[in-house]
Amino acid sequence: LLGSMVIGATIGGLAVGLFGRLPIGERFIKLASQSDLIFILPILVLVIFVHELGHLAGGILRGMSLLLLVVGPFQWTRGVSGIRFGWNLNPGMMGGLAAATPDRQRPLLPQLLGLVLGGPLASLFLAIGSFLLGDRLDGRPAVLLLMTGLFSLAIFLVPALPFRAGGMQTDGWQLIEISRGGDGVVERQLILEIMGASLTGERPRDWNTETIDRLENLVSREPLRNIGARTLALYYHWDRGEQAQVESLAAWLNEHVAEYPAGFRQAIHVDLALLALDSEAGSEAGSPAVIERHVAAAAGGMVEPARRKLL
Repeated sequence: LLGSMVIGATIGGLAVGLFGRLPIGERFIKLASQSDLIFILPILVLVIFVHELGHLAGGILRGMSLLLLVVGPFQWTRGVSGIRFGWNLNPGMMGGLAAATPDRQRPLLPQLLGLVLGGPLASLFLAIGSFLLGDRLDGRPAVLLLMTGLFSLAIFLVPALPFRAGGMQTDGWQLIEISRGGDGVVERQLILEIMGASLTGERPRDWNTETIDRLENLVSREPLRNIGARTLALYYHWDRGEQAQVESLAAWLNEHVAEYPAGFRQAIHVDLALLALDSEAGSEAGSPAVIERHVAAAAGGMVEPARRKLL
């Protein structure tokens, strides 16, 4: 995450410097005032919304269905009762997230290609349109449109670079994996499908069995995906009272939890501590020493407050 911030800041600084030397940039500097700074955050939310909405549009045009849309503090999820609005309080998702359910009757990779390409294309079109219209207007409307174009261009350029941040792939990296026929994008899609079902309020025991089977047997080159997949499979079997699978998955997670990034692995330790405390789960690793070790390791990090209070 820190690396992505450094890369983004570097590209942003270079882009602003270059923009200031262009005729349209000189005009922006001449028109802008300090009072326009109050619009930076709303404009940033707008361009992120357009980018994520573009991802969904690209996937939907290929046959996918809306599952999840997160933009800053705003969240839309699709459940059995339709699309519902809610508030996103997870800082890790403030930067935007879009997920869609694929049509299992169609080839998956073309659907994922539309989903991945939709975001950058939407940002590029918004940037071009904002620059063209902003160059024709004067005053504050021109400043706001030029700011929108600059931010949207940045959101087009940075994700287009092929790198990973916090275990997540940029759009550019995903496109490379799709072109190579890699499994990374498919693996990410499987995890997002279950995450989206959870955010709609669907109980783990009701998650798609076929998807859980694939996650439980996932063999990825990415440790984060292996751990995330088996954590979701653990919830599924735990909620269904399937003791043998729970024991096997808990043992695997206990062995590999250190491979998860610091700051996020605390949530897994919370789950392992809760499992050890759950007598109905029948955990053989429920000794006081094991429980205390997981509770201690769960301190700090990004953990849902309500879940931590269960300890």
